[in-house]
Amino acid sequence: MPAQPKGGQDRQGNGSSFHRQGNGSSFQSVYAEVFCHPTEDLQRVLAAFRTVCGNMEAKREKVPSHYGPEIVKLTLSSTRPVDIKRVVEAVRALRLHDIGERVDDAGYFFARFDKQAAFRGTLAESGGGDVVKVKLKVAVYPFNAEKAREKARECLLG
Repeated sequence: MPAQPKGGQDRQGNGSSFHRQGNGSSFQSVYAEVFCHPTEDLQRVLAAFRTVCGNMEAKREKVPSHYGPEIVKLTLSSTRPVDIKRVVEAVRALRLHDIGERVDDAGYFFARFDKQAAFRGTLAESGGGDVVKVKLKVAVYPFNAEKAREKARECLLG
């Protein structure tokens, strides 16, 4: 069996110990998305996305609109500990109290950030439709939905 890399890093040097050894997180992946409507400036929407997700590279996809001009959907997906940590810090800043209710039976935690506030550099929760959506996969082995909810509470409230 090959020797373990030094410093808690995986074979690519990504520092994967972040989610394995509990260095402030209990998540194994992050997914985020935001929509840029035809009336919005793409650079401003990207700025809002970066407020929540940092400087991760977003994929761009044009999606049809019912009213004519196309909508741009920005998404990102990552298992890199540094990316997960950035989003976890943003979620912690929301100071949510209903963490367990936000974890589904598959072990995904969901949060919605106000896109306009994020553009201004502020992290705020939103119940509306103009949002940056975030989904974090809770790392629980073997998987159990209740354990996932508890682990998410510990990480995001602790």
